[in-house]
Amino acid sequence: MPTERVSSLRARRAVAVAGVLGLSLLSCGREPTGPGAGLRLATGLSFIAEFPGPLASIASGAGSVVPFDRVRVVFHRMDNAVALDSLVPFPSNADSVALSLSVPLSSSAPSTGEPMTLSLAYVNASGDTVFRGGPVPVVAQVRAAGSPPPEPASVPLAYVGPGASATQVTVSTDTISLVAGDPFTVTAVARDAQGAPLAGTPLLFSSLDGTRATLTSPAAGAGVTTSLRGTSRIRVQLLTGAAEDTATIIAAFLRIRAGQVSALPRDAASRGRAFPTPRTWDYTARLLAATEGEPPRVRQLLVHGTVGDAVGHELLTWLDSLELPDPEALLADPAAGRLDGMRADRVHAALQGVLAAVVGRPTPERWTAAMEVCVAACRHGGIDPAVPVVRALLRMRPAGAELPSGIAVFAAPLALAGLLPR
Repeated sequence: MPTERVSSLRARRAVAVAGVLGLSLLSCGREPTGPGAGLRLATGLSFIAEFPGPLASIASGAGSVVPFDRVRVVFHRMDNAVALDSLVPFPSNADSVALSLSVPLSSSAPSTGEPMTLSLAYVNASGDTVFRGGPVPVVAQVRAAGSPPPEPASVPLAYVGPGASATQVTVSTDTISLVAGDPFTVTAVARDAQGAPLAGTPLLFSSLDGTRATLTSPAAGAGVTTSLRGTSRIRVQLLTGAAEDTATIIAAFLRIRAGQVSALPRDAASRGRAFPTPRTWDYTARLLAATEGEPPRVRQLLVHGTVGDAVGHELLTWLDSLELPDPEALLADPAAGRLDGMRADRVHAALQGVLAAVVGRPTPERWTAAMEVCVAACRHGGIDPAVPVVRALLRMRPAGAELPSGIAVFAAPLALAGLLPR
């Protein structure tokens, strides 16, 4: 009668760094007695299943992107006869499972062990196979008690679920403009070689700069921007490795210069030319993303043509240097010297951001802090960059707001404008 080997299977959803799914077969065995006495038992057969490259770095496991709840384990003999075909339940919230499997042994297995092939299939709740691996060769070796187990066999997995035939992915929106700190969702469409969309294809989203944008759902493309200024790109990939990038470029600048989100010119002539609006900012973001790496003159012409010369110059200067401090940081500590050594045009742009922040939330404390920022800005660069902001602040001084002690530095220009405080 055929002898059976009793084995233990342990399946790991993910190993923290490598992002692989490992399983091992460890013979629990039993002492050979009766008609089967004297037959050899193999122990220590193990293998590691490796998910496709884009999924290898997902700390939460591949199942968080492509759900599965069963793993089919199949061993074939060299004559292609099935030695084992078992469907192992794999709960979605489990890191590992352990169970016993019975593997009938060939009576002709050599003393060096029985060569077999191993295949894996990962099945979702709908009964669809989403990953396949193998066949890969393995050897069920006879191992002396206490000897180390053989090296595990690697089983590369390929995605074979819905949309596996996709060859390209296209983001639905090339760029996203939003205020720093806001949430976002990037959407994309997978397509086949003929360009036809493939519904239900899983995609993997990742941030190329986690200091400025982080993803809360790598499978859904949902995330949030941070308070740091600058450009962040969100990459979307097919599980086969094809990728498409999208950029969020304007968010932090519009936080610093909130007053330029929409700035309708006062005269009709200026309204006939380029000026900032939400729509023209969206055009600007798209153009900047499309012309990344192009000569500066090209980007200058395009940006000035969408939001106007003054704002366009300010934006490009900021993108080149990324030195404009966050208005809230300036208001929190006016004496920190964040504007020291900065060029006059950048000081002016930073103070305009402070003004916009106070207009948005005009408490007496914030107004006084803004005036203190203006006073501090004069220490190294003179009063000219701060005068327009000081005038605007005095015209909107809330009740109970105190003047900083250094306000006298603006006495001359304020007297000329009839705004000298008392």
